[in-house]
Amino acid sequence: MSDADMQELAGYRRAKLIDEAGIGNTSTEEKLFREAMSHRPDLSSELIRAEAAKYGLTGSSEPEPNPATADEMAAHRAMVDLQGEAPVAPPDLADQIANAETPEALDKLLQSNGFTVSGNQAIDLLR
Repeated sequence: MSDADMQELAGYRRAKLIDEAGIGNTSTEEKLFREAMSHRPDLSSELIRAEAAKYGLTGSSEPEPNPATADEMAAHRAMVDLQGEAPVAPPDLADQIANAETPEALDKLLQSNGFTVSGNQAIDLLR
């Protein structure tokens, strides 16, 4: 095996250790932590868990809820509309919409991100 192959294999092993330690890959903190840990030659599951605990990473990969209320999001969109810029949606909103399993879950997701839903628009998005 070449040196490049050995390094690639070592990278896969480190990534697997990080996965097994329960560190997600959804938040910015988790991604940065994974990147930093992937370069450590002395990596072990115990070390990963200890380091993750130092930084408050518990191994949960649940996305954080949007702290803005629907009214705040609507006010923000109104300001942006006045400025003529495109509204900013969370970068993973499309993935969350695609993964919604029920119309109720989709309605709740859209409303929590400041979108108003009437009629069966949400059902149309599930199709």
